[in-house]
Amino acid sequence: MLAAGVLRLRAKGLLARELDGWVAVGAVLVLYGAAELAGGLGFLAAFAGGLGFRRYERDHEANERVHQGAEVVEKFSELAAILLLGSMVTLAGWSEVGWAGAALAPLLLFAIRPLTVFVAFVGSGITSRERAFLGWFGVRGVGSLYYAAAAIATGLLAVDEAQSVFWAIAVCVVASIVVHGITGSPFAGRLARRADRAK
Repeated sequence: MLAAGVLRLRAKGLLARELDGWVAVGAVLVLYGAAELAGGLGFLAAFAGGLGFRRYERDHEANERVHQGAEVVEKFSELAAILLLGSMVTLAGWSEVGWAGAALAPLLLFAIRPLTVFVAFVGSGITSRERAFLGWFGVRGVGSLYYAAAAIATGLLAVDEAQSVFWAIAVCVVASIVVHGITGSPFAGRLARRADRAK
């Protein structure tokens, strides 16, 4: 419905083509707000809208710029979230985590995420090397910060519990950013070279 409305506005000259990349952002905000007003979960509505938007006539000439612009906006949004996280990290915050929270990061990176991906792709036909790549380079966990904020906002956690939850998640996200950031280019290059040799 939103996509059809955008096409009508563009046909009537009411929507500047230079701002096509921001159409996706506006659509996400509308979906999020509508879901929250209806008593639903805005995050899930925005996620479902993003899936639908991604699939809607991606290669169609009228929507190509919207998708390209949305990818640029997505990169900048992720960068902004990571910059905000980096500005919040303090040495005092690390002390809130404790040994249990610190042990969670390597457990997630080296065991839980890879095993989950291996199980999820059983019978998919992709090679074990590709599954290992997917298991290693999953989402960096920025969405986890949203879940932490939502859990803390409910008020069900005590102040010390809320701090421990937030900092444990922050440690995991920062560890993922550092480890996957360092290994990303070499591993991706190696996989691409192997794919080229296989062809």
